[in-house]
Amino acid sequence: MRECLPFLRSSGGESVVLALGTLYATYCLYSFYNGAASVAVVGEPSEVHVSAVTSLTLSLGCAAALAGAIDAEEGSPQGHLLGTFTLATLAGASRANAERDGSRLMPELLGTFVSLSVAASNWKHARALGASAGIQAACLISVAQALGHLHHLQETYTWFTTICIPLAYFCSELGLLAKGRFQVASGDALLISNGCVCVVLWCLMDWHSRWFVPPGGDVWDHPSPRSSGTPPRFWTLVTWVLAPLGGILPFELGWHFPWFFEDQEPPSAAAPCAGGVKVLVQGQLLFASVMFIALVMRLSGSHHQDLRSVVTAAAICFLIALQYVVGMLGLVEAFRTADLLLLGVESNVRLLLFWFCVVCIAIPAIALVATGGYVANIVVRKLFHVAALAVFASAVHTHAQSGGAEGAGQAVPLLRFCSASVLCALVLCEFVRIQCKESSISERMTSFFGRFTDSRDSGTLILSHLSLLLGLSVPFWFNIRAASSDDRAQTEEADLLLLSSGILALGIADVLGVLVGKNFGRLAICRGSKKTLEGTCAAILGTVAFALTWDRMVGGQLIGSTPTFVALCVGMCLLEAFTPHLDNLYIPLFFFTMVLLSKL
Repeated sequence: MRECLPFLRSSGGESVVLALGTLYATYCLYSFYNGAASVAVVGEPSEVHVSAVTSLTLSLGCAAALAGAIDAEEGSPQGHLLGTFTLATLAGASRANAERDGSRLMPELLGTFVSLSVAASNWKHARALGASAGIQAACLISVAQALGHLHHLQETYTWFTTICIPLAYFCSELGLLAKGRFQVASGDALLISNGCVCVVLWCLMDWHSRWFVPPGGDVWDHPSPRSSGTPPRFWTLVTWVLAPLGGILPFELGWHFPWFFEDQEPPSAAAPCAGGVKVLVQGQLLFASVMFIALVMRLSGSHHQDLRSVVTAAAICFLIALQYVVGMLGLVEAFRTADLLLLGVESNVRLLLFWFCVVCIAIPAIALVATGGYVANIVVRKLFHVAALAVFASAVHTHAQSGGAEGAGQAVPLLRFCSASVLCALVLCEFVRIQCKESSISERMTSFFGRFTDSRDSGTLILSHLSLLLGLSVPFWFNIRAASSDDRAQTEEADLLLLSSGILALGIADVLGVLVGKNFGRLAICRGSKKTLEGTCAAILGTVAFALTWDRMVGGQLIGSTPTFVALCVGMCLLEAFTPHLDNLYIPLFFFTMVLLSKL
């Protein structure tokens, strides 16, 4: 096969796309913090705002300088630059968008944590590789910038800064453990470990704001449910311990601790409250994250547990998540919210039936096609993308078409809840499959999942199914709006382009690129790449054409600036063509982050 760019390797093309993405991210952040339109939002540019821009470029510069040495040491592309780019730009974009929307605190804290974790990871790699003094100094400056931002937050949120530094160190160590024990790439380990620890930290901060923040004080995402009058510290601690019982026995605890259980207007029976659905999704993500962390910490190359010990460990992870949900929402309210979400809205019931039919038809059919061996494995894998496209696109379309009807806006929360449930099931399967490696159930699961894997799943952990689900779902989970004072609102505003970023990247661009490139591709995009120029062009044109059609179907709520959108689609498809890493995970996050930056 001839090469379109014979002078360029796939790793070099990936670096070029990421360099352009870094320039675009820097331009967007600089324009936001220094533009005249943003003065009313963030005030005059401060040292913290300047640091938000410089720390991004410095972290990515350090990662670019270390990426070649890491690849050479491991003997294969490790994706360190790609993982660092995804985390750093997503943290910067989320902080800026939160400041624009007036809900600054939570993304700022999580963004600071991610920046510190990434900087610490770069510094550890620089020391381990014996990098030059200049690179190590740049990594130290990046760490110092993150610590400086942390010091700025310490004036008000001392408890957060107390746990942030050890958690950042733990996160970097967790990434190294996952890399060594799962035989995954450095960038994959960095991204997944930071995601899991961020979910834990997110839930911890919400728990803290629910039970410890004084009434009228600063909170993370929603106002405290307590009435006026701050209880003594001793009773605060006692009530925190008894908090899970508050969901089961609210009247008894409310009698003794009235400041924690103020009378609230009962929610409408038409739809669940937005805050309740958010807590349920958080609980599911917490379960999956804690289970992954437990898997990394428990895994050993020479010892595997029996099924009973594995079930016990999974049960402990479940109890941690249940403790969070019950303490935040109450057991009765949690069941009620789930019931209303799944069965209380007619459109949601129709969606569930449609999704059930898609799953029942698609999975056996794809498994049959894979067993027959008549279709190439890469095409079989894309059939899952088509099935996922039907599920996720139906939710976005229903959400857009529901308008102001009763129970409107519940299709997206339903998809968040169901996708988080599927993630829990898949992580549990991986937990059992890896820990009980010599059991029959592990062999059956390995045989089933192995039908749909490729060379990127050569390690202990099978990431194909997880990366597809995460690539489609993260834009939905990430786009959970902060609950306002009207927490019982039945509708929620959601940016349809942000929600559709995974759909466009995986359901359209990836599928078209493979189908056209596999059948009609004659010109390789670069040296050492299996991706073709024909497939890449088809992905770009097909994504833009589908987005324009999809924009009309959802009432013109999708595309803002067409030239900017086309440029972002070109960058996304080029990164898809060049990267040898987990495209199902990185490409949707890249596109999502670029769209998020474009809205500043």
